[in-house]
Amino acid sequence: MDTGNVDGTKWTENGIKRFIEEEDEYSKPADENHPIIVQAKRKLSMMIQVTELVESKKYLELKALIKDLSEDDVFKEDASYVLMVEQLKTNGII
Repeated sequence: MDTGNVDGTKWTENGIKRFIEEEDEYSKPADENHPIIVQAKRKLSMMIQVTELVESKKYLELKALIKDLSEDDVFKEDASYVLMVEQLKTNGII
């Protein structure tokens, strides 16, 4: 039985019951090795590295880093990475 429509997504009665039953599991903080945490740390590290390279005008190293990241599945489809690359190109940095 459908219980409503939230943002275009149908929620079923069973799905809501399951979420409520497992709410404790869903509300726990993620540990350091959780994939989302690992990915966020990796992205933050990359952004810090890019910032340091831009500030120190090490553009050859920056180009090499961007090339390596463009081949990485995590970064090549990430919106913030794509926007960063576009901005670097627009500003003539890479």
